[in-house]
Amino acid sequence: MSDKRAGYKVYKITYKQRFMGEIIVDSYERAIKDDNELRAVVSALYDDPCVFGVSSEEVTE
Repeated sequence: MSDKRAGYKVYKITYKQRFMGEIIVDSYERAIKDDNELRAVVSALYDDPCVFGVSSEEVTE
């Protein structure tokens, strides 16, 4: 699946975090232009000290 903007791909970003003794798993979709932007998104999630796992998968539908 491609975003309407030329050159962008849509990725499903999934992350795990500890919150109040629970492990929460959440995900969202985001249009990403290139590998540098994808790495920046993953890095930003890891900046949260509660986040301990992040994965990304291209949505191809």
